[in-house]
Amino acid sequence: MNLVTGYRGTKHVTSADMAAFNRVIFGDGDYVIQTGDCLAASYSDTNILRISDGEMLIQGHHARIEVGDYVEVTLTDGTSGTYRKDYIVAEYVKASDGTESVTIKDIVGEEASSASAATLPTLTMEDLTQYGDTRQVALYTVTFSGLSAGDPVQVFSTVKDLQTQIGDVNDTLTTKINSVNTSLTTLINAKQATITGAATTVTTSNLTASRALVSNSSGKIAVSSATLTELSYLSGLTGKVQTQLDKFTTWANKIGRYYDTASAVSLASSWSYSYLKLVNGTLSASGGNTSSTVSGGYWIAPFSCFVVAVALVTFSASSSGSRAVRLARLDSSDNATGTLGEVKIPGINHEQQISVSGAESMSSGDKLAIRVAQDSGKSLTVSGTIRILIIPNL
Repeated sequence: MNLVTGYRGTKHVTSADMAAFNRVIFGDGDYVIQTGDCLAASYSDTNILRISDGEMLIQGHHARIEVGDYVEVTLTDGTSGTYRKDYIVAEYVKASDGTESVTIKDIVGEEASSASAATLPTLTMEDLTQYGDTRQVALYTVTFSGLSAGDPVQVFSTVKDLQTQIGDVNDTLTTKINSVNTSLTTLINAKQATITGAATTVTTSNLTASRALVSNSSGKIAVSSATLTELSYLSGLTGKVQTQLDKFTTWANKIGRYYDTASAVSLASSWSYSYLKLVNGTLSASGGNTSSTVSGGYWIAPFSCFVVAVALVTFSASSSGSRAVRLARLDSSDNATGTLGEVKIPGINHEQQISVSGAESMSSGDKLAIRVAQDSGKSLTVSGTIRILIIPNL
């Protein structure tokens, strides 16, 4: 690595070192620095253009016209009846022997028959950072109309000197700091001096740990009697609790236990099932259409449910005939669709009371009937009771 700003015992700082340093600060473009007259151009005589003092950088290479001094450039005469556009340039040249120079000169364009046809000449713009030798930086353009040269038109870019840039940065920072201070002052002045509202109850003390927060009767923050553990019991809910409770309550209210007593009826002596007629008794209306179906010997399921039924049938006398009691399920068209339970007693037992029970799922509108049969050789009367427990389907 080449140490530039350090003592090495010999002269070693080169123009390339200084150019590289300038590029670090100002960039690697071509600029006129905003100081002095900034290379201002004016005519000192016909076709003599005077460039006043100023400083410029050509890809880091520093050139200057000292304060109070100037450079004059003699323009090439125009031709009557033609138009032409010239560049006034600062030309950097590095000779074969390594010597360097910057010259202000006129780069002449081609003559044209009209102003619109006149074009500027092509400039040599070698990259000095890549070992180029010649670079022509345009300062002004001058348009000729016949013999007359027009006013010079500035085409160069400018940069501020380092001190001015630092001053601008300082000014910008000062402006921003002042703006921030003003904003902070406004915010501080607008702040609320004391805490008011719901939070006044928690400004100087902690709340009871692991409790749910509520607003008290004064609208202030307070703790609830509900603990964090109790509150966690609600975790995982997927719907409204009241809706779910209402649904459960509706289901629970459908659970029913019904009781009724059968009146005495006469049975034929032949072996065939007959319906044991049920009277209305204390059977709840919600258990079915009691005004018609129970009196006709049926209990009708009011909705889809699971039914547990127990019937006790008493025969008027013992006999040697066989007897049977059946809990039968029928559909809405009175077609037998199943048997919940059935008890058959051979005649030898002479049973006077027979109990039968059973359980089965029933659809809304299905019928439950008690059927009784005997084969005693004579007619007998029977009576009985029935108990029904229904559990609705969810």
